[in-house]
This record gives sequence, C-alpha cells and structure tokens, in this order.
Amino acid sequence: MAALTRNEFYKLSQECRDYARRLALHDQQGVERPLCLECNQFLARVQAYDLLQGRLKQVRPARPITRGLVMTVFLIASFLLAVLVLPGVSRGVITGYSVAWPLLALGVFLVPPTFYGTSVEQIEGKVLRVVEALQVILEKNELGVTEAVFFSIKEMLDEAHNELYQQVSLAHPGQM
Repeated sequence: MAALTRNEFYKLSQECRDYARRLALHDQQGVERPLCLECNQFLARVQAYDLLQGRLKQVRPARPITRGLVMTVFLIASFLLAVLVLPGVSRGVITGYSVAWPLLALGVFLVPPTFYGTSVEQIEGKVLRVVEALQVILEKNELGVTEAVFFSIKEMLDEAHNELYQQVSLAHPGQM
C-alpha cells in the first residue's frame, strides 16, 4: 500500500481529467478491449494508495470481453462440435444442426456487448467514482495542500467530474 502524496494527488487529478476527455471520444455503448485493460491498470494503481483503498474497494475491474471475442469462441466451439460429434450421428441431427446453427449464431451476435463486457459508459462510471473519492479527500484537505494548489486541483477534478457526469447522463437522460 503506497502513501498518497501531494505530488501524486496532483498528477492523479490531471490524469483523471485527461482520461475523462479521452473517454468522451469513444462510443458510449461499445466495449473496447484496450480501454478496459487501461481502466483495469488505472484502477489497480489508484486502489493501491492508502487514502483511496477503502473508498474504492467496491469498484470492480472492467471486463474486456468484446463481441468479436464471443463470436470467435462461438465459431470455434461450433466448428469443433461439427468436426468431432456430427460425423457419428444421424442425418436428421445433422440437418437440425445446419438449420439451428445460423439462428444460434445470429442470437449470439444480437446479445448486447454490455451483457458480457464493460462498455465505455461503465468505464466512465468507474472513473467518476475515483474522481468523487479524490474530491472528498480534497474537500477534507487530508493532504494539507496550499490554497493555490487546492484550487488548481479542484478545477481539474471539477472538469473531470462534469465531463464524466455529462457523458453518463447523456446515456440516461431521464434517470439523472
């Protein structure tokens, strides 16, 4: 567990602001593996700090499972089933498989990616939780920063919070 210093707190605030700006450029409903992996690294690094560990304990890692990955696994599994099992069964089972397979493939394709993976919107929610935890630390002045640094950090965190909150609320207009 690392101690959160003033310098690291400032850098973390800058990183959150820049991260919020970058996330706003992506499709909110899409699942992007590189963003999920980056989010997991970010969360692991942030949760290692002593002041943030307890506050962010409930934030779970992102699931980097994309539609392409699910379809690849489905195609490999169906190919193995066709090669290994179907040669020993009756013609009616083979006909049933050849009719059901395209429908099943379509069904797997139509499952929303957010069902099995973490969308950009969900990543924004995770980063928003980090920003809110940083804002609480700043408001309590637990690190004893000077007034000038306080307002500089506050401005960065407010900008990150507003950007992330806006993106999440755009996806759910009636709920926020």
